[in-house]
Amino acid sequence: MGGVAQGVSPDGLDFDRIGGAVRVVVDVPANRLWIVVVNTPNGQILEYDATTLRQLRRTGWPQPIAAATSLGGFLYFSSPAGVAAFLPGVRTPQVLSALRGPTGMIVADPRRSRLLVLDYATSPGAGGFRSRVRAYRPGGGLIAAVGQLSFGKGTVVVSGDGTIWAGGFGTTGAVLTRLDPTSLQPGEMSPLASLLGPGADLVAAGQSDIWVRSGSGGTELFCMDGQTGRDNEHWSDLPGRVTSLHGAAYIVSGTTVRPVSIGGCAG
Repeated sequence: MGGVAQGVSPDGLDFDRIGGAVRVVVDVPANRLWIVVVNTPNGQILEYDATTLRQLRRTGWPQPIAAATSLGGFLYFSSPAGVAAFLPGVRTPQVLSALRGPTGMIVADPRRSRLLVLDYATSPGAGGFRSRVRAYRPGGGLIAAVGQLSFGKGTVVVSGDGTIWAGGFGTTGAVLTRLDPTSLQPGEMSPLASLLGPGADLVAAGQSDIWVRSGSGGTELFCMDGQTGRDNEHWSDLPGRVTSLHGAAYIVSGTTVRPVSIGGCAG
């Protein structure tokens, strides 16, 4: 007999009252699911048992939350105060002393047991924009490597097999480059950058491929090979948020989730 999936809303039956954009962070080994409200004057975090969907904790944050990720069963998020950790057994997240101050996005690098933190350059210098990406290992502090990136606003993603890509808006157009996992310094640019207009928006990472959209907006979607930076497959009109695993991809648009038919893309 088939089962019926149970749903959960972070605000009872009236989901719309919570306001702001919602990010869902799942840590399967830790059996945890977090719902994080981002880009509002005051952030909110709700933690659930990922199997039963029983709410375990709920807390607020007195600043906007920009991004969130999980590593080793813990939730981490960035805000104007810095990167904070929501550790087990506490009611209030704590800002990490090594990562105080405004930060942009954060992303987990689970194969190397670390977080990557992207600090945006707010204005170009004599040589153009110089954002930086830093590595932080929980319990070990900041790692010496600091990558210098030639864009202002941008994103960093890590694929399931551990390749790291950064992309954003440079002074003369899109920047899309693979980062060395040890030094975090950029390598060669992806040839896909020339098709992305003013900037590259890295919207998701699969097991081996990276999903990219143009910074100029629109609904064109590219599946980029995480090793070579080449375009494996693209769709001229595919709106919505994308997520993928090895051999499969899905688009979330409104309340609809549908599979994407992929050929050259490995996911």
